[in-house]
Amino acid sequence: MSPVADPTLDALWKNVLDRWNDDRAHGAFLEHCQNTDQLVEAAVRYRGMAGDRQRGEAARKRLQGVAILAMAKLEQSRT
Repeated sequence: MSPVADPTLDALWKNVLDRWNDDRAHGAFLEHCQNTDQLVEAAVRYRGMAGDRQRGEAARKRLQGVAILAMAKLEQSRT
């Protein structure tokens, strides 16, 4: 089963790539992923950037942030 296309997610990710150093771009992308239960997709995309010479360190930090969001969501669902 293939994932359903999300043009909003794709547009927000393109904005992240175009404005990599803009925290607001990352925030909007992550907020959308969190609100639409697509944190796995966010993790996949940031993980794909982790090997990038210029963006890798920031991508790994963002990936840690995605993990924190996922853990918080899991904890929230348990209560």
